Amino acid sequence: MRDTKFGAAVALMASVSTISAAQAQNLIVNGDFESGNISGWSTSLNNGGAYVSGNSNSGLYSMGVYDNNGPGTVSQAVNVSAGTYTLSFAIRPSATTSPANSVSVLFDGQTVLTFGGEGANAWRTETFTVTVADGTKTLEFDVATCAGCGSFFFDDVSLVLVSPTPSGPIVTDAQILAELKLQAAQQGVILTDAQNRAVLTQLRQRMSSVSTDQVSRNATGSTDAATSASVLSFSTSNSGVSRNGRWAMWFDTSADQLEADWNPDVSGFQARQQFGVDYSFDNGWVGGISAGIGTFDNDFANGGSLSGDSYWIAPYLGANVGGWLMTVQAAYTYTDYDSFNTGLGIVDSTSGQRYSASASLSREFALGSGYRITPEAAVSVGQEDISRLAALPFAAVDDPYFFNARMGGELSYDLASGGRVYGQAFAEYTDTNGDGSATYLSTGYEAEEWSATIGGGFDIPVGERGRLGLDGRVRGLGSDTHVYGLSASYSVSF
Repeated sequence: MRDTKFGAAVALMASVSTISAAQAQNLIVNGDFESGNISGWSTSLNNGGAYVSGNSNSGLYSMGVYDNNGPGTVSQAVNVSAGTYTLSFAIRPSATTSPANSVSVLFDGQTVLTFGGEGANAWRTETFTVTVADGTKTLEFDVATCAGCGSFFFDDVSLVLVSPTPSGPIVTDAQILAELKLQAAQQGVILTDAQNRAVLTQLRQRMSSVSTDQVSRNATGSTDAATSASVLSFSTSNSGVSRNGRWAMWFDTSADQLEADWNPDVSGFQARQQFGVDYSFDNGWVGGISAGIGTFDNDFANGGSLSGDSYWIAPYLGANVGGWLMTVQAAYTYTDYDSFNTGLGIVDSTSGQRYSASASLSREFALGSGYRITPEAAVSVGQEDISRLAALPFAAVDDPYFFNARMGGELSYDLASGGRVYGQAFAEYTDTNGDGSATYLSTGYEAEEWSATIGGGFDIPVGERGRLGLDGRVRGLGSDTHVYGLSASYSVSF
């Protein structure tokens, strides 16, 4: 009978012990970033970015932050009641460059950690005990990085109440024992003093079990081979341009081999070199300009040939809006067709001026374990004014136009070195009124039909600020025109 009464008395603890579950609630919003975005967090960055990364400590996502004119701040304001809390988070740098790479973590205006990038590419968990009064408190990650040094990554951020500060008079053990004894008596249970003290002891143990092993600072590390380098990047032809600096310069060289089943058939090559420079504005927009030169030489099956040089200039503008990368570009190209041999005994030369515009939209999605997928859609239009070939006995298209639409994407994998490897696949449609001879240069060797492009490559960091890339591609699959190309690129930010 006494055991039954004692069990009933212990049941009185149920309403009090629910405080323990309330204390275990994480007050940080989206601290694990499993929402796939950084909602709940505020940013104040000078020349950097905050983004969701697939390089996580747990789950699928983490938050990456860089600021090359830092420190810049990513923060979250939290409403708390007075008490003692456990603050915990996982942190990982992608480069060891202390003191240029550094993080200061502040809570309620007090610095709890200054971290200089020790243990690059390894996750470590930091845990602290903080005591605060009632009100709104701010957790801040103040990040500074050198250009090209990569990012700091954060995951599993939590703030959990350990013990509240009493808001009224302090209750003594004797008062608690008396209250327990009274409540038990009201339910028809008579407790001895020993039983009453046993109930109080169990209550204390249950209240403290949440925080027994968390009240002291504990830092541990775990390794993760994948490194993220997901930053805003774009150019007229090189998606591997580093955006780790306010200014960026890039250089691209490429060579294409053409095989076309036209009438007559055509084979040849084209080589191009281009250079660009762009600037990152405070509002996140990037503006730039590129210029280049190309040369081409092609042979026709009937003994004719076409060769010449082209020169172009192209301003461009882009922005990352809500995770979507949008770019627009205009271009002017002058082409000197210095040798046009019809194969019919007619040799002439001419020139053309091409005006074009293009736009693209893409977004990167983290798949986890270092993999990312980036769908993309792009469209371009243009027209080329070609001086009439007076010596030709047949009509030629003086002002060929073209329209090209492309849809597809890229699958990439982050390397531990900070680089990445990727594969690409696109479906393309081109419409042009060109005659398939002098105009193939303007239409990218395409005919009026659907075709496919596949390719792949890699890019790697070079030093603190540079990036080197190499890729290959095959265009025109499924059409009468095949183009086999290779390109190499280098970019540097400052």
